[in-house]
Amino acid sequence: MYIDPTLTVETQTGKLVVMCAINSSDNKPYALVVKPTTGELMVNAKYSMKTIVVAKTIGSITFIGAGLNDMSNSGEYTGDVDKDYIVEIDLAAATDTFKWSDDGGLTWTPNIPITGTPQTLSYGIVVKFTTITGHTLGDKWEFTCRAADPTAFHKTSQPLIAVSIAPLASFTSPTVDLSQTRSGVLTVMGAFNALAVLGMKVEIFTSPDGVNWDTQAWASTGLEPVLVAGSTEQKSSNLETLPRYMRVKVTDLEKGIGSLYVTFTGIKE
Repeated sequence: MYIDPTLTVETQTGKLVVMCAINSSDNKPYALVVKPTTGELMVNAKYSMKTIVVAKTIGSITFIGAGLNDMSNSGEYTGDVDKDYIVEIDLAAATDTFKWSDDGGLTWTPNIPITGTPQTLSYGIVVKFTTITGHTLGDKWEFTCRAADPTAFHKTSQPLIAVSIAPLASFTSPTVDLSQTRSGVLTVMGAFNALAVLGMKVEIFTSPDGVNWDTQAWASTGLEPVLVAGSTEQKSSNLETLPRYMRVKVTDLEKGIGSLYVTFTGIKE
């Protein structure tokens, strides 16, 4: 089975499902990851099947009115789609009442007496007023609950190297702190000399503390794009298990590399 790169992921009950397929050309599993240039999701990295939990959020409250502002919200949102909540005072009396909507005001549940204790609306959302009276008719509170927080499945794209390398020279990237990153994709792009035969070598060196670095490469096989003389080539490699700190070293093996770019796109914890 092959999944076209233009497909997007789907959200189901607060989980972002990273879909996996088998590429018919090399019979290896591929998964949806971020396209660094546009932020789109695409198939471009060997990966195992994963389900990544994405936190749901209850938004902050916006109060609209001139009266008593004493409502708070809480709970654990269970909805599968975003909901726009509005809570509005519909009677100011000895015991005030409110109406509420979870679709931005299209439909309402009216005449709910304020109790001064937590009161459940829908999908696990709870509101609480500190007093049962003294509110102003028409005053309202608005907030949005999101089924999936886009910042929880957060991808960071770090340009590590953007240079040209002289023949037989090497360049090492700055240190990358991976303490909050669960996995990622290393992308290497370089312009090969028209007379090149040997190409480049890409190595990853690691450190447990950012000070004491390995003297031998942690990864050094298959990270570089295949040499095509006179052409600009790019290769992305999945790094499913990451060290604490990382540096990327690129070495030219013969004729030099023009316009070398190395980028790491990580999925944060």
